[in-house]
Amino acid sequence: MSSNQNGAANGGVFTAIEHAEYGEPTSVLRLVERAMSEVEPGPVDALVRVSKRSIHPGDLLMIAGDKRGGRAAPIPAGAARTPGFEGVGVIEKLGLDAIGRPHGLPSFTSADIRASGYVSS
Repeated sequence: MSSNQNGAANGGVFTAIEHAEYGEPTSVLRLVERAMSEVEPGPVDALVRVSKRSIHPGDLLMIAGDKRGGRAAPIPAGAARTPGFEGVGVIEKLGLDAIGRPHGLPSFTSADIRASGYVSS
């Protein structure tokens, strides 16, 4: 499973897999299209156009609401989560104080892709 974004950082549509409740992946995961909104990276962050995200056993536990030692926090009404702790893409923008990675560089990220599916820190 993966998510795929089409369009520039300032517009377009992206496709993602989401869940609005915890449970069996085949029951709670759904494929959705979302409008891309203008997103700006924080001062030391990078805006990454994600092309692929994987789903592995740890993600399946989170989809089920199992944090191994406790339950996952409730998903707020009207919200959804996009599973996948890892992803690959291309750096679109850098924050003013970000260093070390130029615009356009292929990128791998792990564990902190925000719910928009587009920003990584």
